Amino acid sequence: MELETRTQLARAVKMLGNAIICTMGLNGAAHAFSIDTGNPDIALRWDNTVSYTAGMDVGQRSYAFYNNGGFDETEGRFKPGNIVTSRVDLLSEMDFTYRKRYGFRVSASAWYDPAYTDHTYPNPALDPSFANYRNNRYNSYASRYVIGPSGELLDAFAFGRFDLGGTSLNMKIGQHNVFWGESLYSTTGSIAYSQGPVDTIKAATDPGAQAKELFLPLNQISAQWQINDQLSFAGQYYFDWKPYRLVPGGTFFATSDAARADFASPGIPWAGDLEPHNSGQFGFNTRWSPDWLSGTIGLYYRRFNEMLPWSFTQVNLLNGAVNERFNFARNTQLFGVSFTRNVGPVSIGSELSFRKNTALNSTPGYVVMTGGDASYSEAEGARGNTLQALANAIWLLPKTPLWESGTLTAEVTYSHLLSVTQNPNLFFGVGYACPAGASKWDGCSTRDAVGTTIAFAPEWNQVFPGWDLSMPVVVGYQIYGNGAALGGGNQGVINGSIGVKATLYNRYKFSLLFADSYARYPKNASNVADPLFNSTNGPSVQNGHAVIFATFQTSF
Repeated sequence: MELETRTQLARAVKMLGNAIICTMGLNGAAHAFSIDTGNPDIALRWDNTVSYTAGMDVGQRSYAFYNNGGFDETEGRFKPGNIVTSRVDLLSEMDFTYRKRYGFRVSASAWYDPAYTDHTYPNPALDPSFANYRNNRYNSYASRYVIGPSGELLDAFAFGRFDLGGTSLNMKIGQHNVFWGESLYSTTGSIAYSQGPVDTIKAATDPGAQAKELFLPLNQISAQWQINDQLSFAGQYYFDWKPYRLVPGGTFFATSDAARADFASPGIPWAGDLEPHNSGQFGFNTRWSPDWLSGTIGLYYRRFNEMLPWSFTQVNLLNGAVNERFNFARNTQLFGVSFTRNVGPVSIGSELSFRKNTALNSTPGYVVMTGGDASYSEAEGARGNTLQALANAIWLLPKTPLWESGTLTAEVTYSHLLSVTQNPNLFFGVGYACPAGASKWDGCSTRDAVGTTIAFAPEWNQVFPGWDLSMPVVVGYQIYGNGAALGGGNQGVINGSIGVKATLYNRYKFSLLFADSYARYPKNASNVADPLFNSTNGPSVQNGHAVIFATFQTSF
């Protein structure tokens, strides 16, 4: 092993050891704890969770991407054997409750990843045209959301429970999450699509995370009115909007160099996003659980501004400026129905949703201006009507000679393009804007797409005094087709992880996890990745970015 790799590994192991020593040295009896206020009507709790994750690249460098100017900064940033993440995270949560009916919750997170403190441009033979590094420093987006030290406020809301003549009304106002429907793993093909911005940075470094764990909170008011034990209504109204948090180019888990870079291509800088207004987004649902059904039916309606972007080029004839920008679909409507029930030890969930005028995968638009900025309607990509369906099951594993307990989870998703309603000339689909002769293997969208995710996690309790073990295995696979809507996936993409997790005294958590992914992608005659293909199949899922993650976590 070369000296650089040994040094990085030793540094990561030292940080992990220090984190374990420090947290175990914090008052051995201390846990996430309640604070005695002296008032029996008040409950005050303050929880802190610290974690450290080290990730090592154990894959192979793909020269098909390394020799492509659109991917070289990302593909060349690390070499096999390098530590690709050495991240420390802190999550602090405070909950205040008065008479178990009213209160507030505040939470915040902080992070730092010194694996990215060496900023030297990794491939000097190629021009750093996307400017993920400037003066040997990462751009502000990568510094803010990946490297740090940085942090953010998460939950910040007040809540209350009110009795209304035999019914109960629960309300929240402030920054919080609302996640509707029955989806376990799908964030883009579910009823909860764009119900909150998804942190794809966390998704990349936490294989197997469930969809609801990846949503970031937004300022909103939400309420649930429980009529009786069979019928409830819920609603939400947003005061806020934020886009998906994308993994920035030049970092190990990015899909391409252009992701949140300073330049979209040589000489064409990224300008600010063309963001929607914060108002006019709302939704409501009703859930019904009659005794004769032995299950729950949900009906949903949402009107929202989408959080995954199109890109477009803006040309200003007045000053000659050429910029690349992101735009987002406004006023998308969603109608949905869900059904869930238990069948013995298996919990079954399902969804069917229709999205009206949703954003479709699009080639970049081109807007010429005589001054000022483009309007969002001028810069829209293709839009259309789509149908989404999913079904999942969670089976509580019975005790066997091989394991004591655990879960087996499976989800299947399906999407169908009903019609293209706006800008069909920009729809990156077979028979539309895809180049003649191009197919789904070039990233072109198809009318139908099917995918699945399977998670198996057997558990063994008290293997040693105080120690519980589990072995999570997660596999995701796009069985057929490339989704027509944004983030709909590409055929043949497979990603998976396998590992061991250990918990000591239900407080100290350790894990060792191997994750890898693969996808087919087109190459040109020089064996270089084709820069024109749909970058949903980015290098993070295409060229063997295998990683071994070691994680330690505890609360105090």
